[in-house]
Amino acid sequence: MPAKNPKILSVSIACYNLGALIEQNLQSFLGDPKVYDQLELLVVDDGSTDHDTVARVQKYVKKYPQSVRLIQQPNAGPGATVNTGLKHATGKYFRMVDGDDWVNPHALAHLVEKLKNTDADMVITNYETFHDKRGESVNLFKPSQLKDSQPTSFDDFNYDYNPPIRMHNTIWKTELLKRNRIKLDNGFYTDLEYLLFPTAFVKTLIYFDLNLYVYRIAHGDQSTSPAKLIQNRPKHKAIMLALIQNYRQNANIMSAGQKSYLIRQIAGALVTHVDVLLLIGGKNLTSDLKDFFNEIKQDYPEFYSDFLIDKKTRLLLKSRFLLAHPFSIYLKNKYKLINR
Repeated sequence: MPAKNPKILSVSIACYNLGALIEQNLQSFLGDPKVYDQLELLVVDDGSTDHDTVARVQKYVKKYPQSVRLIQQPNAGPGATVNTGLKHATGKYFRMVDGDDWVNPHALAHLVEKLKNTDADMVITNYETFHDKRGESVNLFKPSQLKDSQPTSFDDFNYDYNPPIRMHNTIWKTELLKRNRIKLDNGFYTDLEYLLFPTAFVKTLIYFDLNLYVYRIAHGDQSTSPAKLIQNRPKHKAIMLALIQNYRQNANIMSAGQKSYLIRQIAGALVTHVDVLLLIGGKNLTSDLKDFFNEIKQDYPEFYSDFLIDKKTRLLLKSRFLLAHPFSIYLKNKYKLINR
């Protein structure tokens, strides 16, 4: 017999020492009884040490036992929380959410209804960024190249250099992830793996013009803060190499559109690593950049031309890296403005 209340959307919520932020996250999912009955909120606590976080989640487990589940594990990193969430997911669709972000309840209600009636492998929505220190939304990101509620494929998806698809607006068919044994690394920046590892297996995608996800920025503990980017430089590069390996392993089963999309997304990750090097700066900056550019050209040539579409990388190469230190100063000041 079918389940009494089959879940439409499973949400893996990464949780570590979040305190009140996790309540804001959970409450955003639980505003409409018609919706939360069809949600599976898998809060994966990654070894929180503050005790307050787990206690707050347990209140929601008690109040909404049909929707909220707390899964505790020893600290293993953000990627491990997604792997755990996916292992326990039973919903038709799956997505990851950072525990300090949240969703728009009104958009969520519309999304759940739409997910009931679609069979696409990949679902895309809109997302906005919320500046934590300013207390306001600052940007709304919409994939304008896609038409609302019209199934398509990567071969029909025309996009600019930087495809407007991120972890924050991507939902996957759960069965696709499980069938193809999608597994993320345990470390930081696994949002790229979540976004790109399943792409090789996607036949259809669909976009819904809903402002669903709210992504918190300028929060001091984020893995994308300048200090964390510098601290986790080796991990960031390891993720890039994992993306490249995954692309090469699956190149023979992908269409031209899938390959083009992945190449551009991975090239964008390579450009981000240039930013990491620029933020680090220092006396070895020029040689570090030269080595990295040469490594891409020699070892990962399929990504090199798209890597150079970025204006900054082109100017660095054209100047023979004489612009490295001015760019470093500019980028450090830019991050200060973003986080102010």
